[in-house]
Amino acid sequence: MRAEIAMMTNRPNLANRMLELLRRDGYPEDLCRAMETQLRAHFRNKPLHDVKPLLAVDGAPASEGVDVAAEDTDPNADPDAIPAIRSPLANEDAPENDSTVGTASSGGATLTETTPDPLWEPNSPYIGGRLGHTKANDQVELLAASAFAGLKLNRNTRIEAKAGVDYLKQTVRPRWNAVIATNAPYADTKYKFRSRADYAAGTIIHRTNGGAELHATVGLSSRTPDASNIQSPSNLQDDLNSNKFDPARDNSTLLLDVGAVWNPRDNLRLTVGYEHGYVLSAVKNVKAHTVGASVDWKPEDSWEIASGARYASYSDDNAFYAANLDSFWETNPDLGVWLGLELSTASTSEPCDYYWTPYWDQRVMGVLRYLQNWEGYGFRLDLLGGFSRSQARRTRYLNTIETEDKDVMVDGVANTVTEEKVVRVPIDDEATGWSLAWGVDAQYEKMLGDHLFLILSGTVTALHEYIDHNFTLTLRLTW
Repeated sequence: MRAEIAMMTNRPNLANRMLELLRRDGYPEDLCRAMETQLRAHFRNKPLHDVKPLLAVDGAPASEGVDVAAEDTDPNADPDAIPAIRSPLANEDAPENDSTVGTASSGGATLTETTPDPLWEPNSPYIGGRLGHTKANDQVELLAASAFAGLKLNRNTRIEAKAGVDYLKQTVRPRWNAVIATNAPYADTKYKFRSRADYAAGTIIHRTNGGAELHATVGLSSRTPDASNIQSPSNLQDDLNSNKFDPARDNSTLLLDVGAVWNPRDNLRLTVGYEHGYVLSAVKNVKAHTVGASVDWKPEDSWEIASGARYASYSDDNAFYAANLDSFWETNPDLGVWLGLELSTASTSEPCDYYWTPYWDQRVMGVLRYLQNWEGYGFRLDLLGGFSRSQARRTRYLNTIETEDKDVMVDGVANTVTEEKVVRVPIDDEATGWSLAWGVDAQYEKMLGDHLFLILSGTVTALHEYIDHNFTLTLRLTW
């Protein structure tokens, strides 16, 4: 029973200690092996396999598959241990366990092989929708809506189709604006851009016998800029002194997302992935190739560590890099209170006015977390407080007018003529220095009845002189 509670509360180290204690106290080995199978299925995503016995078990023909975890156990075994083996939390589709092959079951039959999984056994269909609104600093506002549907082809393979639309509004303040300004680093001019992106994609997810989950998504996105985007193209430039501005036009691109998730240990998860898609911009059609990796580790059940890194190469020869390191400690298990520290940094190699280009944006945030997670219900509330800063980079140019007096001869008479010329003086962006930052991040999950699942999530972050937010509503209907 304690192992079952450990699985329910996501405590892999405690669950394995309970299993060691059962073996030490002399519990039947087949009982312990069945429990170990379910632990591996729960924490490592390994599938549970049916097995074929060499002889009949409890009158069942030898040709029929018998689930060891559900089989009757030794009558002398502790009956209180049986419910833990039949835990509803165990992933019934999950991977594994050829570790039972060749062992003796409680009915005296020798287990010789696993029953092969059928390739076509459709089940667990679902449909759903998602609605989200994002406001990033004072420049980007995104409204996104999508619908999805999927089903399992068998216990290890799932497919999903998704289609959606994104409405993007963007405000641009050009820093290398081709406007002469005598007393300002750049003209205080705003330009409004809007675009719409329609997309459709298909996903396949397959779980191997070792528990690794492989996924691949392929789709197509079509972007349509608003016809009113270009108001004063003569005042915009792609680059300094380029005297050229090429705005976004109708464009389609391939969407691709491939990756893998693997749990080599009960308390360790590794994730790698590659993605091809658009940079978030209503002004330019910039595409990105992104690779990333992350590690999640629980040295103890009350201590979680997560780290990740991401690198993106943009089609306009820019590049983006981000990394993070998070650590959380459970300080009050009875109340579900955690304390955490989040460190992150992000930077781009070149500045651009038309999408987000941070320059060594660094954040150090302390987190007070309240977490409740039970079957059919989950709630998380994070209160964040800390500091953020960004370093200076040369991105602005001040146009100044310089005068020079020259002596010239006009009809044999000496005259003094004052000549004016425009001089562009480079100016570095001001470093923000360490400034206070705060935020709230929450997520609510609830099973409504037997088939409808609700997820509400929201994030508000205050950095420097602006506030970001992101709100999402997801509904999923299963049967």
